[in-house]
Amino acid sequence: MKMVRRDEVIRKYLQDEKIIARFHSYTKKKPDGCIVWTGYTTAKGYGMFNIYYHGAVKAHRFAYALHYGIDKLPDGTDKTQKRMVVHHKCQNKGCVNPRHLESVTDRFNLGIVNDKNMY
Repeated sequence: MKMVRRDEVIRKYLQDEKIIARFHSYTKKKPDGCIVWTGYTTAKGYGMFNIYYHGAVKAHRFAYALHYGIDKLPDGTDKTQKRMVVHHKCQNKGCVNPRHLESVTDRFNLGIVNDKNMY
């Protein structure tokens, strides 16, 4: 079977009401405004959302695409650190609150550049 790019999986199931309901069933609102992922998380703390047999996608990327649209979902990382990625403004890697997520360069996300005003 051909390997499916994870963002293509997100695109395919973004309008599926059953998938969206299942996604929300793995979230819990916290008093600080974070909506935390209660499903499987990686060793680094990122939520992973399993979409049928296509495998898992990062929960915060699914949340970002669900709220802002698949066309606004950044491509991800590369060796130059110039690509845009989904960043947690709240610094909680398990958070899927779209208001806590933003698109930034990979370089910013990795903490190489600390001053947001430079962008």
